[in-house]
Amino acid sequence: MRHDRPSDTARFVLNGIHWVSQHPRLGSEVPRDLARYTDEMVRCVEWGGKAKVSWIDRRISRLKAGLMQAVSIPGIYLYQVMRKRYIESVARSHVLPNVSQLIVLGAGFDTLSLRIGSSRVGMTVIEVDHPASRAAKLEAIGRFNFSTGPCVFVDSDIDRDGIAESLARCPEYDPNAPTLFVAEGLTMYLQESRVRDLFEFVSGGSSESRILFTYMEEGPDGSWDFREQGALATRWLAFKNECFTWGAKRQAIAGILAQCGLDLVEERTAEDLRSDLLSPENRDVRIAHGENTVLARPAG
Repeated sequence: MRHDRPSDTARFVLNGIHWVSQHPRLGSEVPRDLARYTDEMVRCVEWGGKAKVSWIDRRISRLKAGLMQAVSIPGIYLYQVMRKRYIESVARSHVLPNVSQLIVLGAGFDTLSLRIGSSRVGMTVIEVDHPASRAAKLEAIGRFNFSTGPCVFVDSDIDRDGIAESLARCPEYDPNAPTLFVAEGLTMYLQESRVRDLFEFVSGGSSESRILFTYMEEGPDGSWDFREQGALATRWLAFKNECFTWGAKRQAIAGILAQCGLDLVEERTAEDLRSDLLSPENRDVRIAHGENTVLARPAG
Protein backbone atom coordinates (compact mmCIF):
# COMPACT_ATOMS: atom_id res chain seq x y z
CA MET A 1 0.00 0.00 0.00
CA ARG A 2 1.01 3.63 -0.31
CA HIS A 3 2.86 4.90 2.74
CA ASP A 4 1.31 8.36 2.81
CA ARG A 5 -2.37 7.41 2.98
CA PRO A 6 -4.68 4.91 4.74
CA SER A 7 -5.42 1.61 3.05
CA ASP A 8 -8.08 1.95 0.35
CA THR A 9 -8.90 -1.72 0.82
CA ALA A 10 -9.69 -1.01 4.48
CA ARG A 11 -12.25 1.59 3.41
CA PHE A 12 -13.66 -0.82 0.83
CA VAL A 13 -14.19 -3.47 3.54
CA LEU A 14 -15.71 -0.94 5.96
CA ASN A 15 -18.19 0.34 3.40
CA GLY A 16 -18.97 -3.21 2.32
CA ILE A 17 -19.92 -4.33 5.83
CA HIS A 18 -22.04 -1.19 6.13
CA TRP A 19 -23.72 -1.92 2.78
CA VAL A 20 -24.75 -5.39 3.98
CA SER A 21 -26.00 -4.05 7.32
CA GLN A 22 -28.28 -1.60 5.48
CA HIS A 23 -29.50 -4.09 2.89
CA PRO A 24 -33.25 -4.86 3.21
CA ARG A 25 -32.72 -8.62 2.76
CA LEU A 26 -29.19 -9.19 4.06
CA GLY A 27 -29.10 -6.76 6.97
CA SER A 28 -30.22 -9.46 9.40
CA GLU A 29 -26.93 -11.31 8.73
CA VAL A 30 -24.93 -8.57 10.48
CA PRO A 31 -24.92 -8.87 14.30
CA ARG A 32 -26.33 -5.81 16.01
CA ASP A 33 -23.10 -4.78 17.75
CA LEU A 34 -21.06 -5.09 14.56
CA ALA A 35 -23.69 -3.08 12.66
CA ARG A 36 -23.75 -0.31 15.30
CA TYR A 37 -19.99 0.11 15.45
CA THR A 38 -19.64 -0.10 11.68
CA ASP A 39 -22.28 2.58 11.17
CA GLU A 40 -20.45 4.81 13.64
CA MET A 41 -17.09 4.17 11.97
CA VAL A 42 -18.56 5.03 8.56
CA ARG A 43 -20.05 8.23 10.00
CA CYS A 44 -16.67 9.25 11.37
CA VAL A 45 -14.50 8.10 8.43
CA GLU A 46 -16.65 8.95 5.43
CA TRP A 47 -18.61 11.94 6.75
CA GLY A 48 -16.14 13.52 9.14
CA GLY A 49 -18.20 12.76 12.25
CA LYS A 50 -21.22 14.82 11.18
CA ALA A 51 -23.94 14.59 13.81
CA LYS A 52 -26.56 14.01 11.15
CA VAL A 53 -26.08 12.56 7.68
CA SER A 54 -28.85 13.23 5.19
CA TRP A 55 -30.90 10.41 3.69
CA ILE A 56 -29.70 11.31 0.21
CA ASP A 57 -26.02 11.19 1.26
CA ARG A 58 -26.54 7.76 2.81
CA ARG A 59 -28.40 6.57 -0.27
CA ILE A 60 -25.65 7.74 -2.61
CA SER A 61 -23.03 6.08 -0.41
CA ARG A 62 -24.87 2.74 -0.54
CA LEU A 63 -25.29 2.99 -4.31
CA LYS A 64 -21.56 3.67 -4.74
CA ALA A 65 -20.67 0.74 -2.51
CA GLY A 66 -23.03 -1.55 -4.40
CA LEU A 67 -21.56 -0.48 -7.71
CA MET A 68 -18.02 -1.07 -6.42
CA GLN A 69 -18.93 -4.64 -5.48
CA ALA A 70 -20.66 -5.32 -8.80
CA VAL A 71 -17.68 -4.26 -10.91
CA SER A 72 -14.93 -5.67 -8.69
CA ILE A 73 -15.72 -8.89 -6.78
CA PRO A 74 -19.43 -9.81 -6.80
CA GLY A 75 -20.45 -11.30 -3.47
CA ILE A 76 -17.42 -10.00 -1.56
CA TYR A 77 -19.36 -7.96 1.01
CA LEU A 78 -21.52 -10.78 2.36
CA TYR A 79 -18.50 -13.08 2.41
CA GLN A 80 -16.58 -10.55 4.51
CA VAL A 81 -19.49 -10.31 6.95
CA MET A 82 -19.44 -14.10 7.35
CA ARG A 83 -15.67 -14.05 7.81
CA LYS A 84 -15.95 -11.48 10.58
CA ARG A 85 -18.80 -13.36 12.25
CA TYR A 86 -16.81 -16.60 12.28
CA ILE A 87 -13.65 -14.97 13.65
CA GLU A 88 -15.53 -13.17 16.41
CA SER A 89 -17.58 -16.23 17.32
CA VAL A 90 -14.50 -18.44 17.67
CA ALA A 91 -12.63 -15.71 19.53
CA ARG A 92 -15.36 -15.03 22.08
CA SER A 93 -16.53 -18.61 22.58
CA HIS A 94 -13.33 -20.65 22.51
CA VAL A 95 -10.23 -18.46 22.78
CA LEU A 96 -10.67 -15.23 24.72
CA PRO A 97 -11.71 -16.95 27.99
CA ASN A 98 -8.25 -18.58 28.04
CA VAL A 99 -6.00 -15.66 27.04
CA SER A 100 -5.14 -12.27 28.50
CA GLN A 101 -4.09 -10.44 25.32
CA LEU A 102 -5.72 -9.76 21.98
CA ILE A 103 -3.48 -8.55 19.15
CA VAL A 104 -5.14 -7.54 15.89
CA LEU A 105 -2.75 -7.17 12.96
CA GLY A 106 -3.55 -4.90 10.03
CA ALA A 107 -7.01 -4.09 11.43
CA GLY A 108 -7.80 -1.18 9.12
CA PHE A 109 -11.18 0.24 10.14
CA ASP A 110 -12.40 -3.01 11.68
CA THR A 111 -14.06 -2.61 15.09
CA LEU A 112 -13.35 -6.00 16.70
CA SER A 113 -10.66 -4.73 19.07
CA LEU A 114 -12.78 -1.73 20.07
CA ARG A 115 -15.78 -3.88 20.90
CA ILE A 116 -13.83 -6.55 22.75
CA GLY A 117 -11.89 -3.89 24.65
CA SER A 118 -15.15 -2.41 25.91
CA SER A 119 -16.63 -5.76 26.96
CA ARG A 120 -13.67 -7.66 28.50
CA VAL A 121 -12.31 -5.75 31.48
CA GLY A 122 -8.63 -6.34 32.15
CA MET A 123 -7.72 -7.74 28.76
CA THR A 124 -4.79 -6.09 26.97
CA VAL A 125 -5.94 -5.16 23.46
CA ILE A 126 -3.35 -4.11 20.88
CA GLU A 127 -3.70 -3.15 17.22
CA VAL A 128 -0.68 -3.14 14.93
CA ASP A 129 -1.19 -1.30 11.65
CA HIS A 130 0.38 0.93 9.05
CA PRO A 131 0.95 4.47 10.43
CA ALA A 132 -1.33 6.22 7.93
CA SER A 133 -4.19 3.77 8.54
CA ARG A 134 -3.70 3.96 12.30
CA ALA A 135 -3.77 7.77 12.24
CA ALA A 136 -7.00 7.82 10.23
CA LYS A 137 -8.62 5.32 12.57
CA LEU A 138 -7.58 7.21 15.69
CA GLU A 139 -8.99 10.40 14.18
CA ALA A 140 -12.27 8.61 13.53
CA ILE A 141 -12.40 7.07 17.01
CA GLY A 142 -11.97 10.54 18.47
CA ARG A 143 -15.38 11.40 16.98
CA PHE A 144 -17.20 8.30 18.28
CA ASN A 145 -20.34 8.84 20.33
CA PHE A 146 -20.05 5.68 22.42
CA SER A 147 -17.46 3.64 24.28
CA THR A 148 -14.65 1.96 22.36
CA GLY A 149 -12.81 0.40 25.28
CA PRO A 150 -9.05 0.63 25.96
CA CYS A 151 -6.86 -0.27 23.01
CA VAL A 152 -3.15 0.29 22.35
CA PHE A 153 -2.29 1.30 18.80
CA VAL A 154 1.14 0.45 17.39
CA ASP A 155 2.54 1.97 14.19
CA SER A 156 4.23 -0.57 11.96
CA ASP A 157 4.60 -1.70 8.38
CA ILE A 158 4.44 -5.42 9.20
CA ASP A 159 5.80 -6.52 5.82
CA ARG A 160 8.83 -4.30 6.33
CA ASP A 161 9.37 -4.56 10.09
CA GLY A 162 8.06 -8.01 10.95
CA ILE A 163 5.86 -8.84 13.93
CA ALA A 164 8.65 -9.23 16.50
CA GLU A 165 10.11 -5.77 15.87
CA SER A 166 6.64 -4.23 15.78
CA LEU A 167 5.64 -5.58 19.20
CA ALA A 168 9.06 -4.91 20.72
CA ARG A 169 8.16 -1.20 20.52
CA CYS A 170 5.00 -1.76 22.58
CA PRO A 171 5.61 -1.70 26.36
CA GLU A 172 2.10 -3.03 27.02
CA TYR A 173 2.83 -6.27 25.17
CA ASP A 174 3.67 -9.27 27.37
CA PRO A 175 5.56 -11.92 25.33
CA ASN A 176 4.81 -14.60 27.92
CA ALA A 177 1.06 -14.06 28.16
CA PRO A 178 -1.47 -16.32 26.40
CA THR A 179 -2.51 -14.30 23.38
CA LEU A 180 -4.99 -14.41 20.55
CA PHE A 181 -3.51 -13.05 17.32
CA VAL A 182 -5.97 -12.05 14.60
CA ALA A 183 -4.68 -11.52 11.06
CA GLU A 184 -7.85 -11.07 9.03
CA GLY A 185 -7.30 -10.11 5.40
CA LEU A 186 -3.57 -9.58 5.99
CA THR A 187 -1.40 -12.49 4.87
CA MET A 188 -2.19 -11.99 1.18
CA TYR A 189 -0.35 -8.64 1.37
CA LEU A 190 2.81 -10.07 2.98
CA GLN A 191 5.82 -11.80 1.54
CA GLU A 192 5.95 -15.52 2.37
CA SER A 193 8.93 -14.98 4.67
CA ARG A 194 6.89 -12.54 6.77
CA VAL A 195 3.95 -14.94 6.92
CA ARG A 196 6.26 -17.65 8.23
CA ASP A 197 7.82 -15.17 10.67
CA LEU A 198 4.35 -14.49 12.03
CA PHE A 199 3.53 -18.18 12.44
CA GLU A 200 6.88 -18.86 14.14
CA PHE A 201 6.39 -15.87 16.44
CA VAL A 202 3.06 -17.29 17.62
CA SER A 203 4.48 -20.80 18.05
CA GLY A 204 7.38 -19.43 20.11
CA GLY A 205 5.10 -17.83 22.68
CA SER A 206 2.70 -19.27 25.23
CA SER A 207 1.35 -22.74 24.53
CA GLU A 208 -2.12 -21.30 25.18
CA SER A 209 -1.80 -18.72 22.41
CA ARG A 210 -3.87 -19.02 19.25
CA ILE A 211 -3.93 -17.36 15.84
CA LEU A 212 -6.96 -16.73 13.65
CA PHE A 213 -5.93 -15.78 10.13
CA THR A 214 -7.17 -15.79 6.58
CA TYR A 215 -5.24 -16.74 3.47
CA MET A 216 -5.88 -16.80 -0.26
CA GLU A 217 -6.24 -20.29 -1.68
CA GLU A 218 -4.00 -20.79 -4.70
CA GLY A 219 -6.01 -21.45 -7.83
CA PRO A 220 -5.29 -24.02 -10.57
CA ASP A 221 -3.51 -21.31 -12.56
CA GLY A 222 -1.27 -20.39 -9.60
CA SER A 223 -3.10 -17.12 -8.88
CA TRP A 224 -4.16 -15.87 -5.44
CA ASP A 225 -7.33 -14.04 -6.41
CA PHE A 226 -10.97 -14.34 -5.49
CA ARG A 227 -12.63 -16.57 -8.07
CA GLU A 228 -15.18 -13.87 -8.86
CA GLN A 229 -12.51 -11.16 -9.13
CA GLY A 230 -12.75 -9.15 -12.33
CA ALA A 231 -10.01 -7.45 -14.29
CA LEU A 232 -11.08 -4.06 -12.93
CA ALA A 233 -10.48 -5.18 -9.34
CA THR A 234 -7.05 -6.54 -10.25
CA ARG A 235 -6.09 -3.26 -11.93
CA TRP A 236 -7.49 -1.23 -9.01
CA LEU A 237 -5.42 -3.22 -6.48
CA ALA A 238 -2.33 -2.74 -8.63
CA PHE A 239 -2.99 1.00 -8.94
CA LYS A 240 -3.40 1.29 -5.17
CA ASN A 241 -0.24 -0.79 -4.63
CA GLU A 242 -2.28 -3.34 -2.69
CA CYS A 243 -1.79 -6.44 -4.85
CA PHE A 244 -1.91 -9.90 -3.31
CA THR A 245 1.58 -11.30 -2.78
CA TRP A 246 1.03 -14.63 -1.00
CA GLY A 247 -1.33 -17.57 -0.97
CA ALA A 248 -1.21 -21.33 -0.59
CA LYS A 249 -2.88 -24.48 -1.81
CA ARG A 250 -5.45 -25.66 0.68
CA GLN A 251 -3.83 -29.07 1.02
CA ALA A 252 -0.49 -27.39 1.82
CA ILE A 253 -1.56 -25.03 4.61
CA ALA A 254 -1.34 -27.62 7.42
CA GLY A 255 2.20 -28.48 6.33
CA ILE A 256 3.25 -24.84 6.23
CA LEU A 257 1.90 -24.36 9.75
CA ALA A 258 3.68 -27.50 10.97
CA GLN A 259 6.99 -26.26 9.55
CA CYS A 260 6.50 -23.13 11.68
CA GLY A 261 5.59 -25.01 14.85
CA LEU A 262 1.79 -24.70 14.66
CA ASP A 263 -1.07 -27.19 14.50
CA LEU A 264 -4.13 -26.48 12.39
CA VAL A 265 -7.19 -26.62 14.67
CA GLU A 266 -9.90 -25.88 12.14
CA GLU A 267 -10.37 -24.29 8.72
CA ARG A 268 -13.41 -22.79 7.02
CA THR A 269 -14.00 -22.07 3.34
CA ALA A 270 -16.58 -19.60 2.04
CA GLU A 271 -19.01 -22.46 1.45
CA ASP A 272 -18.49 -23.72 5.01
CA LEU A 273 -19.35 -20.26 6.28
CA ARG A 274 -22.43 -20.11 4.08
CA SER A 275 -23.83 -23.35 5.49
CA ASP A 276 -22.77 -22.61 9.08
CA LEU A 277 -23.80 -18.97 9.39
CA LEU A 278 -26.31 -17.75 6.83
CA SER A 279 -30.01 -17.93 7.57
CA PRO A 280 -31.91 -20.38 5.34
CA GLU A 281 -33.57 -17.62 3.32
CA ASN A 282 -30.16 -16.19 2.33
CA ARG A 283 -28.19 -19.33 1.62
CA ASP A 284 -28.71 -18.91 -2.12
CA VAL A 285 -27.19 -15.41 -2.19
CA ARG A 286 -23.98 -15.00 -4.16
CA ILE A 287 -20.76 -14.89 -2.14
CA ALA A 288 -17.10 -14.55 -3.10
CA HIS A 289 -14.78 -17.58 -2.97
CA GLY A 290 -11.04 -18.04 -2.70
CA GLU A 291 -10.14 -17.00 0.85
CA ASN A 292 -10.15 -19.43 3.79
CA THR A 293 -10.07 -18.82 7.54
CA VAL A 294 -7.88 -20.84 9.91
CA LEU A 295 -7.54 -21.30 13.66
CA ALA A 296 -4.10 -22.62 14.69
CA ARG A 297 -2.23 -23.25 17.95
CA PRO A 298 1.35 -24.01 19.00
CA ALA A 299 2.21 -27.65 18.31
CA GLY A 300 2.50 -30.11 21.15
